[in-house]
Amino acid sequence: MQFADPEEDLFINHLEVRDAFLEFLSSIISGYTKYLKDPSDQPEEIKNLNDCFLLDKFLISKDAKKSFTFIHKFSETTHFSYFIECRALGRTDLDAQILHFEKLLS
Repeated sequence: MQFADPEEDLFINHLEVRDAFLEFLSSIISGYTKYLKDPSDQPEEIKNLNDCFLLDKFLISKDAKKSFTFIHKFSETTHFSYFIECRALGRTDLDAQILHFEKLLS
């Protein structure tokens, strides 16, 4: 599927946009696995991101300790927290989606 900009003679390929966005996000969070806490150090119930992830060290490694940087702002989103929690608990994307919908329904 392609989208046309009525003011220009250009067509925008949505797959190229999706791939560029995916590459961008991948480059931002690359190396996150080094900052996942050991499962034996995690509490039984994860209440926030800091229970399973060394966020401060991750931000320092990305040179993003200042709150106005993009990666710092991105790390404050629920999407990032959810991604890290799922990876820390070893959930698949399908498991995560089911759990998310169960939370919404309760």
